[in-house]
Amino acid sequence: MPSTLIQAPVTGWLIAATALALALPSGRAAAGDMVLSQFVYRDVDRDGIYELGEPPMAGVPVRLTRDGHEPVVVATNLAGFANFVMSPGTGMIPGPGDVRIEVIEPEEFTIPGGSAPHDTTIRSLPDAPAGLVAASTPPFVGLAPKLGISIAAAPGEEVSCISDGIEWGALGEGADRYCPAAPGLWTVSWSNGRETDVEVSHWPLRLPRPATGAAHRLGGTETIISFDDLITSNNLVEVPAGVGGLMWRNVVATHRMYYEGAGYINGTTSGEFAAYNSSGHTAVFFDDEPFDLLEMKLTAAWPDTLRAPIRVEAFRNGAPVAQDRFFASLHSPLLFSPGWTGIDEVRISHGTYWQVVIDDIVIRR
Repeated sequence: MPSTLIQAPVTGWLIAATALALALPSGRAAAGDMVLSQFVYRDVDRDGIYELGEPPMAGVPVRLTRDGHEPVVVATNLAGFANFVMSPGTGMIPGPGDVRIEVIEPEEFTIPGGSAPHDTTIRSLPDAPAGLVAASTPPFVGLAPKLGISIAAAPGEEVSCISDGIEWGALGEGADRYCPAAPGLWTVSWSNGRETDVEVSHWPLRLPRPATGAAHRLGGTETIISFDDLITSNNLVEVPAGVGGLMWRNVVATHRMYYEGAGYINGTTSGEFAAYNSSGHTAVFFDDEPFDLLEMKLTAAWPDTLRAPIRVEAFRNGAPVAQDRFFASLHSPLLFSPGWTGIDEVRISHGTYWQVVIDDIVIRR
């Protein structure tokens, strides 16, 4: 039978997370109601155990089924909870009986600890707040992105991925190739003689084509721009000149719970703050002196961000020297690792002017 998608009702911006907001945004309960909740988190170390430092995941669908009724699907809220309201006669769980709760695993994710559907029994208890109680609550479920290397290549160009002396041919024949990859050190090799060493760890990688006319540079000092030291509350601010030694335009830093978009939660990878392209317009960072762009993490902020590609461009002395287009995920950052050297401007835009979450930009001078 078809599923019913229940959107999380959110009014305006989420400025502060009260205990009620943390518990109830997806499937909001009234006074005297209760919820049966499924908590979903980002399994950073892929061990299937919820531990300190592993953040909640937003926007993950969770399905409730009851015999004789259509399934109900609720997306996890900003705190990682999918909440099913128990209320006699009117709630998602309106009365006693057996129910099943199951996390619907996003296509690009895996559940390291495994996840069987959770079955429990709802029974009447007149003195309970909602008059209904569950025999047991679902265990926490951790998700981790499937790892791989997405590679830009010319049509007809052969690409291979090498790890521990074993070489695999990249999948695909067009402008984009792909190698599934386990955590560890990898060498990506193109048939034109270019090679790049990368490390696969927590995130899927994207390798664009190199910048043109750039000399190989040795040494230098790396700077990580995490946006965590600009503001100290659930707020937002235009990124000012001087952050990371760069100039900025149309880049806003915000607390990850300021907006209801799942990408703001799932795309914040260090601390509590990330950035995005203001009002969906092109985000720019630049400087008079050249720098190298080593990597940054990019995530779709909203479901509609998935409808068109992200574009990243690099410039040197006003002339374009590199560009890449790719689709992002709502649930996990993509580690964009260009290694573009000797550039002085980077532009990040979206095909239909939706927001892209940006975190942990690494530059070198």
